[in-house]
Amino acid sequence: MENFNKDKRIFMAISVLVGLAIGITFFTRSAEPFQIKRVISGTTNSSHLNASNEIATINLTEEGKLGVGDELNMSSSFLMMSHTAPVTDDRQTSDVFGIIDDSTTLLFAREIAANVMTLGWTVVEAVSGMEVISALTPLSDTTYQKNIKLPRAFNLSRTIPLISWRSFRLRTQDDERFLFSARFTANDTLSIRRGELAGGYFNDIAYQVIEFDRDVNVQSGVAVFNTTFANVTVSAFDPNRSFLVFTVSAGNLATPPTSASLVGVEGRYATEGKFIDSTTLQFYRSQAGTGYNLTVPWYLVEFQNQGAAWNASAAMSVNNTNVSLPTPVDLNRTVSFISCSYNNTSTYND
Repeated sequence: MENFNKDKRIFMAISVLVGLAIGITFFTRSAEPFQIKRVISGTTNSSHLNASNEIATINLTEEGKLGVGDELNMSSSFLMMSHTAPVTDDRQTSDVFGIIDDSTTLLFAREIAANVMTLGWTVVEAVSGMEVISALTPLSDTTYQKNIKLPRAFNLSRTIPLISWRSFRLRTQDDERFLFSARFTANDTLSIRRGELAGGYFNDIAYQVIEFDRDVNVQSGVAVFNTTFANVTVSAFDPNRSFLVFTVSAGNLATPPTSASLVGVEGRYATEGKFIDSTTLQFYRSQAGTGYNLTVPWYLVEFQNQGAAWNASAAMSVNNTNVSLPTPVDLNRTVSFISCSYNNTSTYND
């Protein structure tokens, strides 16, 4: 998801996973309740992604996030991140992928070293009830959709994808070509799609596929719209135990895709997702118009055990906005998801 260092509206879903845990065996799959082992969070600083460094590594032991000799179980850990970038940055310097590089190291990469970029990152590791596979895949400028064969079939009623990417071209007037969505086209196939094709638009995409075992239910679908917002009706769920994950690409699901006419205007594609009520999701962007199509694959995750969630929206017109939570949370068991719409009608670099 994109984070913009300008006027924006932010939707935040904060999931408080209380008393949960993980672990899982790749070949022997007995159903186990989802249980968190730990949540590790941090931010990059000026010594990481700066004018000299396009790649940053975070040694979790040296950062004091893991004890000496302690390691992540990579088959039951996933990485989330958000970032801000100076308004002068473009896609080559502001698009970043993140991976768990090994059991004690995170890696973040962009194409070109430039201004200092601040990344917020979170690693979620489970004791039982969750399995994660992850990999890195390139997309050429002639590929609008890449179907990735997964190592096994996944239960799509308990599985979500996460993606991040870096871009290899400086563009501001059509940077929606650097937007990607991820959806499952079969229980063993992840499809990563961009909305428009053009020469020179190369990308590296990191993906994670996360499957829960028990106590979690996932509803999913795809919203395609050219209006300001799209309301999606779903089966009844508990908003106080649920969070929303989604990706956005320009255009519709035509083969091959046609131009979405977004011409790099962030307000036409920056999208926030939120709950309207217990049966309705909404996806909102500030600028709509004929042909301004967006494709939004979405995943609604509902905990059916002790998990709790808080969901809200906040208007943001300055660089930093603090959001007060209704109750204190355990930061070792808490994860935040954000999305944003951006109220602009012009093209900016990032």
